[in-house]
Amino acid sequence: METYEKIVMNTEELDDGSAVINFDITDDYNIPTQQGGYVIARKDEDDGCFYVTVFNADGDVLSETVVPFKFKE
Repeated sequence: METYEKIVMNTEELDDGSAVINFDITDDYNIPTQQGGYVIARKDEDDGCFYVTVFNADGDVLSETVVPFKFKE
């Protein structure tokens, strides 16, 4: 019997406006078999930057990228 796994991304918004993307591996019946980690993206109005932080399945920070932004008027 052959099994199929796929990576599923679930997105939700936190109370502070940050976006969280969870990565899970699921089996044939869409039941999560492994947690792959998650990404949090947030915007800081005070310093004018987006922060994108990548975590592994244990919650350890793997990387954080800071990108300045300026919207067109």
